[in-house]
Amino acid sequence: MLRSLVGSEMCIRDSFNTPARLVVLFRMISNDLIRQAAKFCDGTTIFEIEPQEAVDRVKQAIELCMKFQKDYMEYKNKANVECKQNPWRVQMPALFGRLDTFLERCSDMQDLVETILQFNRLDKIEIGGTKGKTLTDSVTQVFNDFLEAVKKFEQVSYDVFDVEEKLFEEDYYHFRVQIKEMERRLGSVLVQGLDDCATVDAAFKLLGSFEGLLEREIIQNELERRYIGLLNSYSADLKQVQEMFLLKKSSPPIYNNMPPIAGALNWSRGLGDRADQPMVRFRGCSKSILDSDEMKEVEKMHAGIMENLQEYERMKCEDWEKEIDVSVAAKLKQPLLRRDLETNMLHVNFDKALVRLLREVKYMQLLGLDVPETAMAIYKRAEHFRTQTGNLDLIVNKYNWVRENLLEVELPLVQQQLHDIDAYVEKGIKQLNWKSHGINDFIGHSMSQVQETETILKTLKDNVTKIQAVLEKWSSNPLMERKDQRIYHVDELQAQHEEVVSDRSDKISEAGEAIHEIVGGSNKVVKVSKGAQSWRAYVEYINNIVIDGFGLTTVNSLKFLRNQVDPVFIKRGDIQPLVEVKLELNLPDIMFDPCLDGHTGRISLRDTIYGFMRDFYSVGRLFKRLDTKDGDYIKELEESLKIRQYVDEILHHLTNNEDQCTEFL
Repeated sequence: MLRSLVGSEMCIRDSFNTPARLVVLFRMISNDLIRQAAKFCDGTTIFEIEPQEAVDRVKQAIELCMKFQKDYMEYKNKANVECKQNPWRVQMPALFGRLDTFLERCSDMQDLVETILQFNRLDKIEIGGTKGKTLTDSVTQVFNDFLEAVKKFEQVSYDVFDVEEKLFEEDYYHFRVQIKEMERRLGSVLVQGLDDCATVDAAFKLLGSFEGLLEREIIQNELERRYIGLLNSYSADLKQVQEMFLLKKSSPPIYNNMPPIAGALNWSRGLGDRADQPMVRFRGCSKSILDSDEMKEVEKMHAGIMENLQEYERMKCEDWEKEIDVSVAAKLKQPLLRRDLETNMLHVNFDKALVRLLREVKYMQLLGLDVPETAMAIYKRAEHFRTQTGNLDLIVNKYNWVRENLLEVELPLVQQQLHDIDAYVEKGIKQLNWKSHGINDFIGHSMSQVQETETILKTLKDNVTKIQAVLEKWSSNPLMERKDQRIYHVDELQAQHEEVVSDRSDKISEAGEAIHEIVGGSNKVVKVSKGAQSWRAYVEYINNIVIDGFGLTTVNSLKFLRNQVDPVFIKRGDIQPLVEVKLELNLPDIMFDPCLDGHTGRISLRDTIYGFMRDFYSVGRLFKRLDTKDGDYIKELEESLKIRQYVDEILHHLTNNEDQCTEFL
């Protein structure tokens, strides 16, 4: 619009072809432009909006006003050429005096809002190091003082963009004085912080936290004297990097999870970053620093180190490429599987060199390095290799688990399945390699065979575990109880015993039926005739487990009873006798109640104990044998040496107790 107004009217209209009228016109336009710019910047809200938005508004206002002046000069020159009889003979101050004053005000306001934007960063600065807390407190105090200075400006009663308002200049002057003092304080904080930094990197991190404030003249002057010291520290750090490279380049330290080549390159890249990052920061310093002798010396050392590191990286990549060309082709022709002839176990035969190559390529891509075509061609199949080796590992683990956990008695039940597996996996041991077609078909069929065999064996073992859990529950609870260490009358003890035995017998009978069902389930899984020798041998194995369970149940019950009649155990455990025996006068005789033996014709205590022991044996009759259609487990219990030992001990203690009672007569 301004270009159109200035360009099309000035030489044509007679109304404005005199200097006086031209001045009036441009002053009117300037005043209107000032009003619109002041309204856009809005001095009443300039401190309420975000500082960055305030900076942008003021910059736009300045750019617009300067564009107006630039357009004027362009068309003045054009008019002087095209209208030589009537050139524009008006001085700039006469036209733009008020606009220049407004531009100065906008420039001051730009400086003010940019200062607010920069100093606001002090709110989140925390300085580390030994002096960190003290320096952070100093920064916080500067920030609080800054907020107070800004607050005074926010509370002025006039429009800060009003060029007629002269109080602004005084207020702005006082604000600048305060800011310069704060800058000196911040410069002092930075100098102390830099002195406290142990490394160049730490120093630049400190400077980075004050980003935006470092360009301020006073702070920059304070820091310039410290940059030489930083350069000297950086020079020492470069020497250390160079020494470390020369010392360890033949055997660099590598992270545990990284392959050798990529690990070495990552190490060299780390040295390069350590050498290069501070240089990037130094190159942003003032010209006086860049032109100093110290800087030139550091740049020379830096260039030498970076050249050595790049040459090291190039040599490593070339050597690795040669190694790939020699070894990789042969590795891919190796068979999928191999068998350990000593243990008969299977192993996946994916060479470690191939694994390393895939890992090298992965990390080299992460480092942004070029990868040789041979290696890249193999890496493109990495997902296929990962899937294939993963499935083969699963097959091998399942197969080896079966081989390691297979009992001799279980082997005949899965003999045919193992024979079929061994016959088929020979294809993966002798025929197929990593470049062959049909690998996935081989994996699918092998997986199916191995899973079937593994399922059979796991079912057999799980069923045995279930049976053992049932038997353990029997044996852990004796067929006899004693409540609260009470002393029983023989009739009470007999009644309680009959109740316990009845309850436990029912549960054992039910569990016995469950065991028969479990064994039947195992037979369905192996799909073997019940008359087959292999199945009969396996049932005999389960039958012996049941016999051991019955035997342990009986032993624990006898052991409990033995402890109740053993004087030594009673004394050591400080427990009460099990049965109360009274000595009664029944003229003309003296008698025990209950009687100790059966000579009196009454049921004696010995008879009761015998009855208890018979009940312990009777668990062997609670369900039929597994290895025959009929019969029970009484015979095995009666022949058990452990059971006989406990019975003898009970009878021995019973006899001794009877003898001690008889001594009172």
